[in-house]
Amino acid sequence: MQKPIEIIRAATLIGAEIVRQVGKLGCIKSGAFADFIVIDGNPLKDLDLLQHQGKHLAAIMKGGRFYKNRLQ
Repeated sequence: MQKPIEIIRAATLIGAEIVRQVGKLGCIKSGAFADFIVIDGNPLKDLDLLQHQGKHLAAIMKGGRFYKNRLQ
């Protein structure tokens, strides 16, 4: 069984390596693609927060545009 951090890294950092997009995917920095999620809680303590059809996602941003925003 993998730890939550290992699962998240596999979906972000390792995924970026696989598709040869290191520095563009799986990171937060200038020049990277702006795809983000904001989660209600800590997925490192409760990976279940990433399930349930986005119930625990406060914000979803793709390509610099909000698709969901409950941050206000």
